[in-house]
Amino acid sequence: MNAIQKFEEDPLLLEFLKEDYNPEVYSSNVIAAQKVSASLQILRDGIDKIDAALEDHVSEHYEDLINQATGMDILEESLVLVKGRVELIQRSMTNIKRRLSEPYLQMQTRTKQLSRLQKSCDVLRR
Repeated sequence: MNAIQKFEEDPLLLEFLKEDYNPEVYSSNVIAAQKVSASLQILRDGIDKIDAALEDHVSEHYEDLINQATGMDILEESLVLVKGRVELIQRSMTNIKRRLSEPYLQMQTRTKQLSRLQKSCDVLRR
């Protein structure tokens, strides 16, 4: 039986699992009934039950939790490695862009000059 099922069977904790639970309404009802001490004890007992259930759950799934934590470490290492490679590719792309842009600009300038020279020659021939 899991913790939620245990809490659903406990009439003292069942109220806190309701979808429409409102702490203000609960507090008002406790104060109106003048059961503050009893309610505080119920809340303490409920917290103790939740702590115990949490401890049981962690104990039951300890190996899974450790494996997941180890898996996270491995994923983090892989992420760092991939990030480094992406940065390397970006630097390479920047370097390639720089190497290509200068000759391209020179070729573009020379093409404009050639076009203007041809137009000038055509005008002079007429």
